Amino acid sequence: MKTSILIERTPEVVFNYIANFENNPNWQSGMVSATFTNGELRKGATYDQVA
Repeated sequence: MKTSILIERTPEVVFNYIANFENNPNWQSGMVSATFTNGELRKGATYDQVA
C-alpha cells in the first residue's frame, strides 16, 4: 500500500516544521509528547519524547 499527500508549502517551511521535535505528536502516529529539555531547537538540543 502506498499513501501520498500534497503539502502546499515550501520545502523550507515543511523542513522547519518536521525538524522541530515538539511537532512530532502532530504528525507521527503513536507519539504523545515531545518536549525540549534544554531550551529550543539548535545544535546540541535534547528532548524527551513519550510514545
